[in-house]
Amino acid sequence: MSRDFDIRIKFSIKIVFLAGLGTLLAIVLPNYYQFSSIESISFYVKDGWCDSLTQGIGVHCFGDYYYPVKFASLSNPWGSSAFAYPPLPTFIFHIFSSVSSISGVPRFGLLLYLFTLVTVVIIPGIWMIRKANSIENFSLQFKYYFCAGLTFFSAPIIVVIDRGNNIGVLFTLVFFHFVCFKEGKRKESLALIMLAILFKPQFILLLLLHFNRRNDLKGAFQYLSIVISSFFLLFLLYPIGIFHNIMSYLEQTSAFQLSPLPGNLFPINISLVNVIGLLARSLGYPITKPIIITLITATLLIFGALLFLKNFRLRSSSTNILLITFIVIFVPAVSFHYYWIFLSIPIFFLLIEKDINTEIFNNFINRNLLFIGAGLILVPWPIPWSLIFSQSANHVFGQTGMNWLIGQLTLLLLFLKLLIVRPNQKRFKP
Repeated sequence: MSRDFDIRIKFSIKIVFLAGLGTLLAIVLPNYYQFSSIESISFYVKDGWCDSLTQGIGVHCFGDYYYPVKFASLSNPWGSSAFAYPPLPTFIFHIFSSVSSISGVPRFGLLLYLFTLVTVVIIPGIWMIRKANSIENFSLQFKYYFCAGLTFFSAPIIVVIDRGNNIGVLFTLVFFHFVCFKEGKRKESLALIMLAILFKPQFILLLLLHFNRRNDLKGAFQYLSIVISSFFLLFLLYPIGIFHNIMSYLEQTSAFQLSPLPGNLFPINISLVNVIGLLARSLGYPITKPIIITLITATLLIFGALLFLKNFRLRSSSTNILLITFIVIFVPAVSFHYYWIFLSIPIFFLLIEKDINTEIFNNFINRNLLFIGAGLILVPWPIPWSLIFSQSANHVFGQTGMNWLIGQLTLLLLFLKLLIVRPNQKRFKP
């Protein structure tokens, strides 16, 4: 076995070891200290979005299912609250809600939705296992199985299913978009981006992978015109007062990016804007004005995109996939911690590519920043704030662990280092 493969297998084995340690702690600590293991990873189980006795499962309400369902059946779902779901996913939630209404069984729509969500989420992992079974090289097989395990059992996956969040659908779309990108299947890759944008508009940033030269501008504008037209045509799903609905959606989307305000530790907002807000608050200058938040977000977007494109062709394709994943996660003003579900995707490509990624695995600092960040974020650590801080802190933060914050700052350092430092040699081939 070559040294190149050794580095990546050692990386995988160390993550597996941490996962085993996390599992052991999950058995011991919740019983010993009397806290909920799932709440230490996710949010409150009793989140108040449904009547758990008749609608939930046990005491669990799956808030990211019942929250959009509350608005999805209205003629204008965006008219009365900070509800920022685009029309396509909103209408899909309406379909599942209608299943419950038609059947007369309140839980039926939720159960059908959860079954669909879990089925979609595990598709990349099943694809990896099938690929591994067709490979004779043991080290490569091991990496495929390891990455499949991440897609089944990582902490962000648990949070997504625990919340019933439709970002699980995005996980599969984005994964196969990158597969098509790596295989040179441009049309299929762009089609998957379009679907992702219809669910979450910030995934328009993935287009930086495809349109990164001056002579790409014409194609970029043509593609964007199709995407934007499709996005707004979907408001026909809510045809009554359609123009008012569109304006309401744009207003609520803007409001959502300002709530919660940057500088708060809970709910866990992993955006770079929130990190800046935390720093400003610690210095006694909390960021509260919407115009400042908007300017910071726009500045981060512009500089992030320019720096990404500047050295695009000097980086390996897998490094570019890692960076664009970071940009999608860090740049929006609000990115809750389940967005780390996408971290396992670039890790997969970094591990299985034929030639070792010199920018990550042959660089001691970069390799260990990725390991520390992935170990803290992907492993479901059952260590809530209450074990470290006082009960008053526990009242503020709930039972959620603090490993997200440390892992986020570690990966933020890796992101900035890869984005700013010029690669040593030309590796990427368009």
